[in-house]
Amino acid sequence: MAHDEIDDETLRGVVTGAADAVTARAVANWRLRSAANERRFQEVAAIAHVMTMLANAEEVPPPPSVAQLTGSASHSRWRVPRRSLVSAAIAAAVIAAVGLGMRDRAGEESRWGGEQFVAGSAETATIELRDSTVVRLSPGSRLRLLDRAGVRAVHLDGRAYFAVAKDARRPFVIQTSAGEVRVLGTRFDLETAAQDLSLLVVEGLVTVAPTGRSPMQVGAGEMSEVRAGRVLPLRRVANVADAVSWTGRFLAFQETPLREAIREVERTYGVSVRLEDRGLGDRTLTMWFADEPIENVLTVVCLVVEASCVHTGSVITIAPSRQPGYAPPRREPARAVGKEGPS
Repeated sequence: MAHDEIDDETLRGVVTGAADAVTARAVANWRLRSAANERRFQEVAAIAHVMTMLANAEEVPPPPSVAQLTGSASHSRWRVPRRSLVSAAIAAAVIAAVGLGMRDRAGEESRWGGEQFVAGSAETATIELRDSTVVRLSPGSRLRLLDRAGVRAVHLDGRAYFAVAKDARRPFVIQTSAGEVRVLGTRFDLETAAQDLSLLVVEGLVTVAPTGRSPMQVGAGEMSEVRAGRVLPLRRVANVADAVSWTGRFLAFQETPLREAIREVERTYGVSVRLEDRGLGDRTLTMWFADEPIENVLTVVCLVVEASCVHTGSVITIAPSRQPGYAPPRREPARAVGKEGPS
């Protein structure tokens, strides 16, 4: 099935389960052909999800924040007013912008397995799996979902950055030719080829079991390496950001505190972020961005943490919001100051 034969109605049918098995398989193959196809599918899925919620919701104020829609605020129950069309449009646009696909957890485990994702030889590819785990594949890399009871299992050939969604019931397991990696929910960079393996943990704790060896734990900022089947000593990485710079303009957070996320925003976009209230730093983010402008990132982040963002030159100021509701980040020109400074 060629690219121009896939229309939005067909994609919506696959998302909602209305499509037949032949169409679903054709769309699955189409998604694998390019990162652009996958991004298009995720956009349609996100918008369909929001519209389904609006159609089924009761008419009670107030409308939900994007934090509630993405599951990154509280876990309380909420309902969306049917007439809140402006809020719904904003929510749909924001979710599509960050690439958040439809999160259907019902029957999730039984559907895991059988899918395969391949990045083109000259481009990275970003995938959101059914459990909301986000994977950034390096050029030429391949990720395959495996059918294993009780775990979320995948097989990796090549290199990938993982932001694994937390699930205490089902560990996330990555099989490689050089060993196995197991986590409950964290972020890390993994590269494998033949009997070589390199694991760099960005956040949290990861267990790695090289083939024929006992498992060992790797913490944030540490790297575990296997070369030709030989396990090398753990070592600290002085600059984790430089080590994962191959991901490009990419951010992925899984219940990550804002104060930690800020450092990655600064590194990725070359800006300086000032947090005006220490309490905001404790609020968490669960979202991802692939090749998005800084304005889109600010819009979503400030909505989720219910803050006010001001963008002045290369400086971003995040402060507590003084009024509820949607307010896009303001951008102000940088002011030139003479050598003598202001009087």
